[in-house]
Amino acid sequence: MAGARIKAEILAQLEKLPPHSQKRLLELARGISPRGVAGKRLVRFRSQISRADLKRISEAIEESCEKVEPGEW
Repeated sequence: MAGARIKAEILAQLEKLPPHSQKRLLELARGISPRGVAGKRLVRFRSQISRADLKRISEAIEESCEKVEPGEW
């Protein structure tokens, strides 16, 4: 499997690096990794959306998400 070989090669190269270079590589990996936002950073927005809008959002999610459309694929 290509993924396993790549991981093994990365680890092999990582072990050859001095600690400061390992830290730089870690920072790079974190920078290119997809990630979301921590919930605690979003708390300040909790009162910005009205209850009516939250209800409409919830209804739209319920209506549109997790539906299986048999003929779609």
